[in-house]
Formats: sequence, C-alpha cells, structure tokens
Amino acid sequence: MAVISLQDVRKVYAGNVEAVKGVSLTIENGEFIVLVGPSGCGKSTLLRMVAGLEEITSGTVQIGGSVVNKVEPADRDIAMVFQNYALYPHMSVYDNMAYGLKNRGMDRDEIANRVRIAANKLEIAEYLDRKPRALSGGQRQRVAMGRAIVREPKAFLFDEPLSNLDAKLRVQMRLEIKKLQKSLGTTSLYVTHDQLEAMTLADRLVVLNGGVVEQIGTPIEVYEKPQSTFVASFIGSPAMNFLPVTNVGTHWRLQQGSGLRVHFDTDVNELTLGVRPEDFTIANGPQSDEALSASLLVSAVELVGAESFVHGTLGETGPEIIVRVHGKAGYVAGETLALTASYEKLHFFDTKTGKCLKVSPSRAIA
Repeated sequence: MAVISLQDVRKVYAGNVEAVKGVSLTIENGEFIVLVGPSGCGKSTLLRMVAGLEEITSGTVQIGGSVVNKVEPADRDIAMVFQNYALYPHMSVYDNMAYGLKNRGMDRDEIANRVRIAANKLEIAEYLDRKPRALSGGQRQRVAMGRAIVREPKAFLFDEPLSNLDAKLRVQMRLEIKKLQKSLGTTSLYVTHDQLEAMTLADRLVVLNGGVVEQIGTPIEVYEKPQSTFVASFIGSPAMNFLPVTNVGTHWRLQQGSGLRVHFDTDVNELTLGVRPEDFTIANGPQSDEALSASLLVSAVELVGAESFVHGTLGETGPEIIVRVHGKAGYVAGETLALTASYEKLHFFDTKTGKCLKVSPSRAIA
C-alpha cells in the first residue's frame, strides 16, 4: 500500500489545449478513489499521468512519498487494469497472469503460489490452462485483474475496466472489485463516466469537469450536498431539477407563472433552485408553510419497475421537471398534481457561477 499525492498537476497538449488544470489530490493508504465525469473531462489523462503513460506538464505526482514524475511506468510499482483487458491471446490464463513476474526473474514456485492464490480469489482457477478466446468477457476481466493482483503493487489503477461488459455483468463485477479491493487493502484509483458505478465503488468521489475538480467527497456527501449545478446534474439519475427564480424586490419568485415565492437573505441577483426528483412529494392534503408548493401539469409517466417517473411542467408554462414516486403511479397526461418539497431538501445555486449558495429560506408563499 502507498499514499498517492498529486500537487497542482497539469497537462497541456500541443496548441495550448489544457486537458488537466491544476489538480491536487491525496489518496490515503488503502483508499478507493473514483475519478468520475463526462467524456473529455480529463479523468483518463490524469490516471495515465499517475501511471507514467502521459508526461506531466507541471506539478508533482508522489507514490509512497517519492516523486515519480521522471520514473518509468515499470518502476512505479503500480498495476493497471485496462478497459480492453490487454491479454496476450497466444498465452494461457496462467501465463498471462505470470508474465510480469517471470520478467522480474521471480522464483518459479513463488510465481505459481501467487497465481494460484489470485486465481482462487477470482474464481478462475479452473480456467488457468485456457486461452483468452475461450473465456467470456467477465472471465477475461478477472484474468486482467489477476495479472494486477499477483504483482502485489503499491497501488491499482483502473481505466474504465467494466465498459465492455453487459449491464448485468457490470453489476456483478463492480461488487467483486469492491470486495476484492477491501480484502487486499490496496490503494486504488478508478476512472469511470458511469455515476452509478462511481457511487457504489468509491470511498471518495472526485468529480471532474473540463479538467477541473468540481468536488471531492464521499458518495453520499456529493449526492446530498452538491457544490455546483454540474455536480448536481451529473450525480443522480434522474438528474436534479433546476428551476430559475427571479428577485422581485421583496422576495424571490419562481419564473414562468408557477405562483411560487421564496424569501431568504442573499446578495445574488440570479438564482437557480435545485430539487431532486425524489424530494418532491405529491400532496394529498393542506400544504405546510414549511415547504415549497407548486402545481405539476403531467405530460408523461414512466414505469421503471419498483418506481415511476412523472414528467410534467410547473403550471401550464413553467419549466419541465421529473418527480420520482414509489410503485406504479396512476397518473395520466393532462392531470394536475399538487407538489411540495421540504426546505431542508432544497438546493440554491448562483445562476452565473453555478456554485452552491449557503442560504436560509424563511418560508414559501403560494
């Protein structure tokens, strides 16, 4: 195990294209960190700089207390698991897993012992004599992980390792990766664009956007207290609802005729209100002064198993939103529903900067 430390790491390509813009991050011993963000946000570039596969333009990367900026990838004592498995097709599973150890000149019996232990952990012991072409995608991914495990490195680096698997197998494999990482206690850095994968795997998330770190925190912290509209929209499915509100002097009012007014203290001139789909409640009785209230004009209902997504607009001309409800919703297009949302579940953002605001709303007036 080892601490991985990044200090103001930057990557600039030819033409002054800045892919990573000064990222600082410390990954503690045995911690599982997930870099998550959309395509092109710089997460894979950052991972490759830690691995030594990309030159660092500026800043420092330390592994186990030593600066490794100029250290060759093979000498960084890390193991990488790739999206495409990167197995040698002409070698058996055993030889694929043992290859790196043989190159290091390790004793034959020690190699056999490490391969056997890793194969048993990954439940691929019966496939050691097979070639990769005789394995399923999930089995190949286990072999790729086994090749990393046998090296007993200071750190694991995962570059979207589950992207080529089907949905059911992805669920199974991410659970296995999480259990395996915890049992080995190896410091791990994992890259994915899948926010559900990130939420279920990470000890802490690093949300990247355009080469910049938007937020670092535990999955529940990032979900419940997003620090920007980008994080709020990227983490969570369906995404957070964003509702523009306008300062009309004595109060703030939700735009486009919803009939909703909010009072609180802030100097911001343009405000965006955020509400998670599950934080709206469909009201069946009198609405409390301690909650926002509005009417939803239903446009469509999606049944997705144990829950339903109710789509519609606030009022006849208001913004489109999604409300998540449990079970089969018996609502139909054209129906009007009364909605409430508790103040403690609301998020407020500066519209211009997208940054979260610390505000204390007093009450809503319908």
